[in-house]
Amino acid sequence: MKAPAKVKFIGDPKKYTYRHNSWDPKTDIFLEYDEYSCFNKDKIYEAFFLEFLQGDRVSLYVRTDSGQIEHFVHIDDFEVIEDPDNVLNKFEAIVRSKKDCREGTIFGIIKGKEYRAIGLGRNILSSDLAYFVMDESHDNYYYPSDLFDIISDPNAILDPIKGIYVDEWYL
Repeated sequence: MKAPAKVKFIGDPKKYTYRHNSWDPKTDIFLEYDEYSCFNKDKIYEAFFLEFLQGDRVSLYVRTDSGQIEHFVHIDDFEVIEDPDNVLNKFEAIVRSKKDCREGTIFGIIKGKEYRAIGLGRNILSSDLAYFVMDESHDNYYYPSDLFDIISDPNAILDPIKGIYVDEWYL
């Protein structure tokens, strides 16, 4: 497994602040709990991957203070301190869809169209290889690898042996 990047949080903690709310059925009132922020100013965190968010490669996967990995965290809120294994790279492969795939998604994949893939994953149920592809929604989703032909992969990110597994830190 590759070493995570070290990033320093320089953004506004309120942007990543959550409030626990609970509803009391006896009084029909929402009870408020403490607010908490996922990130603290100037603290160093582990970052694992950089994905597309609405068409731009700006969304980090970062381990929060609670130990959970948060994604859709904007890279502009962090300063990269070190990235020894280049996990925050912007490598891409170009793949072409062999058929339409809109099952379970709003936007999906259109047959014959080329897409940008940025990594690999495995289907949890079958262990089949999947590509992490920016689809018609301009965000990334996993799609079965046999749905695509690889058009270009100069950094071998879709190679099953030496490629970039997006979710390897969860394993």
